[in-house]
Amino acid sequence: MRRLALLATVVGTPALFSIPGCSCSLEGDRTPAGATVAVDPRLAHVRELVVEEVTSGATPSLSLAVALDGEVLWEEAFGLADKARGTLATPHTMYHLGSIAKPMTATAVMQLAEAGLVDLDAPIERYLGGLTLHYRVASPEEVTVRRVLQHRAGLPPHNQLFFVDEEPEGRPLHETVRRYGQILFDPGQSFIYSNLGYQLLARLVEQVSGMPFPRYMRERVFAPLGMADAEVYTRDALPTGAALSYYGVNGEPVPQNTSAYFGNGDVYCSAHDLLRFALFHLDNPLPDQRGVLADSTIASMRRQEPPDNTEYGLGWWFDVDELGLRLVYHGGQTTGVSNLLVMTPSQNLAYVILANTDYDAERLLRIHRAIRAALIPGSGEAHLAGSDSAQSEADEPAPDESPAPQLSEGMVGEWQGQIVAYDREIELTLVLDSEGGAIAKLAGQPEQPIDLSYASDSFLMGTFAGSIPTPDIAPYDHSVRLAVVRTGTTLAGQATAVGWREDRQTECELSSWIELTRK
Repeated sequence: MRRLALLATVVGTPALFSIPGCSCSLEGDRTPAGATVAVDPRLAHVRELVVEEVTSGATPSLSLAVALDGEVLWEEAFGLADKARGTLATPHTMYHLGSIAKPMTATAVMQLAEAGLVDLDAPIERYLGGLTLHYRVASPEEVTVRRVLQHRAGLPPHNQLFFVDEEPEGRPLHETVRRYGQILFDPGQSFIYSNLGYQLLARLVEQVSGMPFPRYMRERVFAPLGMADAEVYTRDALPTGAALSYYGVNGEPVPQNTSAYFGNGDVYCSAHDLLRFALFHLDNPLPDQRGVLADSTIASMRRQEPPDNTEYGLGWWFDVDELGLRLVYHGGQTTGVSNLLVMTPSQNLAYVILANTDYDAERLLRIHRAIRAALIPGSGEAHLAGSDSAQSEADEPAPDESPAPQLSEGMVGEWQGQIVAYDREIELTLVLDSEGGAIAKLAGQPEQPIDLSYASDSFLMGTFAGSIPTPDIAPYDHSVRLAVVRTGTTLAGQATAVGWREDRQTECELSSWIELTRK
């Protein structure tokens, strides 16, 4: 759930098998496991690369599907969906999608907007059935449905998995909102990737439609698009035949887990069906698909609004490759999951790559580049600047390319105040000097240097070795990332506990309000 360019490298264990895989067409009968079909000659090299990735042990399996000009060129899976049982992956094997669930949630919201049941520019609280956010800045009227879809509502980063074997009941959404549903930055000003925002959107779908979110997605999105191999996971048993997820480091299966609520993840889907979803959003619906959105709505989801918004639309990431071709896409990366869905509208190209492990980002992008090089002349260096979410500092309100941090006179000085977590307040002092030096002192903890990643006259971002010791972050080794805006003699924004849990190979990002005044 991070941007692919920022994923940590994970090394897999050597594989003891070599499996050719299986494939089928999107409109034909399912091909039995182990069968093979001809691949488009242009993609033969890509197939060799994928076979090498699986046989090397980099990932237990890979499942891919590629379409160009509405024609399916390749659909094949390689390796094992379940290592213990020796179950082969197929193009119909359902994988945990991670954040690729977000454009699916956005599709549901846009259906309700088309029906006149949701106003995208109305406050999201209108549709949350009594759930209320905490407005440290701004007002409810500014936190609109559209801004939540775009990750521009002022919500901070948020990421937390709940493992079924540890917390069978998970956590109610209202409690997550009580702890972390805070507006910390002015809505509309900055892009800040927030999983919690998409959980709120799933709540909106339920409240407006009167249907549980899993049922709505099954009946109103998946079924009309012919996606029989797609399902919202509800903490019960995994979907029948679903690929198990594996830790990249030791190759052990990842225990079943979910987010606090639906919407930002928790969808299982096959490569076969995910390509069907992509083709619909690429304006190339297959003959057996029923339209779930008008063409104009599909176009609006891919549009840059406002014009300077180059990061994220209504459920989709944006990027431009070295040929100037615009990419619309989403990634999905979380514990035991690494996926990518890419569309290039001008080339009428769509493809899907699914892996059931914490796959090295560069290896996943290598397959992405190989597909583009094979099908788009001159596209040998295509890359993605971003993909997914529980985010890193690149998703805070700062420029994409930060200059070397140098503190302005407006920032220099001693600042005192508090971090306000959901269960405690912690005194904090920052000492900032004009040479770029920065020190943080949390009450009861030793002074720590701040590793500044960005600084201007009105904004500062940096990380230091401190602790916000709430029960939620206790299982994680963590540091503190600051992202604060200066207004006169006040610094305010977020202090995020950024954690890593070694025994579950999982990340956590939990944000609190921070407010300091110059001494």
